[in-house]
Amino acid sequence: MEEEFADWYDNQHLADVLDIPGFASARRFVRSQTQREEDALTYPYNSLAIYEFDSEPRRALDGLTRAKENGLYLSPSLAEQRISIVFDPVSELGI
Repeated sequence: MEEEFADWYDNQHLADVLDIPGFASARRFVRSQTQREEDALTYPYNSLAIYEFDSEPRRALDGLTRAKENGLYLSPSLAEQRISIVFDPVSELGI
């Protein structure tokens, strides 16, 4: 389902999420064959998405929850066991 996932995520989901107040940017990455350690290639996920918030992350996350409750489309190709983690910046860009 990789092709279906990529099409949905790149052509629909990123734009849907960026329409939710609090999200500033979004970008999807795919795992490279170039890895520091061999076992990285056995990691179960091939994609990573990084979202930036334009304000308090809770605002964006609550908006995402509301959007899902109101019918935000999530493709069946999306992994059920996906991981979502919020990080706080500790350095300035470019440092």
